[in-house]
Amino acid sequence: MRFNKLWIFTILCSVLLLSACGKEEKTVEEYKPTQEEIASGQQYATVYKEPDPNEKFKDRYMLDLTGKDVQYDLANNLSKDFFLSGTAEICDYYNYGYTNEKSYFCVQLTPFDGDSSDSWYLYFDREEFQKIYKVLLIDEFYIRVSAYIPKNNYIQGQGNMAVVRRAELMEEKY
Repeated sequence: MRFNKLWIFTILCSVLLLSACGKEEKTVEEYKPTQEEIASGQQYATVYKEPDPNEKFKDRYMLDLTGKDVQYDLANNLSKDFFLSGTAEICDYYNYGYTNEKSYFCVQLTPFDGDSSDSWYLYFDREEFQKIYKVLLIDEFYIRVSAYIPKNNYIQGQGNMAVVRRAELMEEKY
């Protein structure tokens, strides 16, 4: 009797094993999205947009302040670099702590986001910015700069006057 139970158990296990390993192949169907799913997914697609050149300039030189930030709080922003962009034309305004015409030339910059009351008198080193000087002698030009107000040049009440550290001529207004 014992032999019969063992024999029956072995046959049952073999049948179950053989039926589980049948010849039928199971394939995984490839998922294909419907047109509606594709269309709804497009609303999340991102389009690469070239960064604004002014933002690239600010990022490159780590400029957090703008001319507007500094303009209304000159005394608390001495020797801090700030960003300006606008229309530049050469001028001859040498006043307060900025009287060294031999070393610097003066440019009046009217910011794109302001008017003539927001203008800055910027002082460019003559040797370092010779090319910009020659261009501005011909005509006004769009420009972006990194500038600062030196502590030793600052005189209370001076208005918007600063020394340029870096500058780029611009082909168009941003």
